[in-house]
Amino acid sequence: MAQKITQIFGDYAKGRKDDFLKSMLLCSEALPVGERGWYWLKSTCATLAGFKVNGKGLDKIHPDERVKWVDGNIQFICEIANNPEEYVENWGNADKPFQFLACCREIAKAVEFGNPHEYVCGFPIQFDGSCSGIQHYSAMFLDENGGKMVNLSDDKEMADVYRAVAEILDSRKQKSGIAPNLIHSQDATHLRMAILACAKRGVRHFVMIHDSFGTIPAHAQIMYEESSVLFVI
Repeated sequence: MAQKITQIFGDYAKGRKDDFLKSMLLCSEALPVGERGWYWLKSTCATLAGFKVNGKGLDKIHPDERVKWVDGNIQFICEIANNPEEYVENWGNADKPFQFLACCREIAKAVEFGNPHEYVCGFPIQFDGSCSGIQHYSAMFLDENGGKMVNLSDDKEMADVYRAVAEILDSRKQKSGIAPNLIHSQDATHLRMAILACAKRGVRHFVMIHDSFGTIPAHAQIMYEESSVLFVI
């Protein structure tokens, strides 16, 4: 199948093995997405696209703005889903092209279903940390400015994380010699706490990688709430 994909999509498939493989993953449990699941499915679609809008990547703006972008381009997204070969020059330039295409297909199916909120979907919705190491440093030092730079605040405007990383790192090195292993342990603890908290609320399917927290659309709001609250705690 990978060879067929390469033959069809040529250069767009080269060097994209991880993206291609991830695009085929679905959780074994699929449930109706619901209102919030539909919101997060659209937000994820824009994040995977990563196209620049008004000078900023879609993955760098607030989820509300990502959803607005999808709503404004819903017909185009459905066209991509239904005719991937014809529109390869569009989706092929996405940040994560094959995962973006897979998400477009889920959205198109939900639209065609008639009531997207009732569409049964097992597509993984991921919530990634904004440079989680710096997030943990900022939290440990109660650094409000650093926290804002890595999106730990409730600001509507998403921070351009990596522009500030070097500055924050230099500051941290002067304040502490804490080993990276401590940060990794904080990541692991946060992940485990999030899983336990979500499980108590009925979540049974998880797609977790380091500082990336995922589940099916129907439970995405729960994952978002628990992973956010537990980090602050």
